Amino acid sequence: MKDQNVRHAHVEMALQQLTLMEMYEALMKRMGWSFTPRVSTQDQVNTYQHFYQTFNR
Repeated sequence: MKDQNVRHAHVEMALQQLTLMEMYEALMKRMGWSFTPRVSTQDQVNTYQHFYQTFNR
């Protein structure tokens, strides 16, 4: 991303999302719940390629 303010905003949003994910994971562990996402290998590859291209321009 060329505009540093936009990049910074995206990084901050990603950190907030990670924090929420970690809090939810801790709750799930306390409650004895489990979650296994059902995603195809191709979906995983597509996601990786998307973010690789986004952050390596």
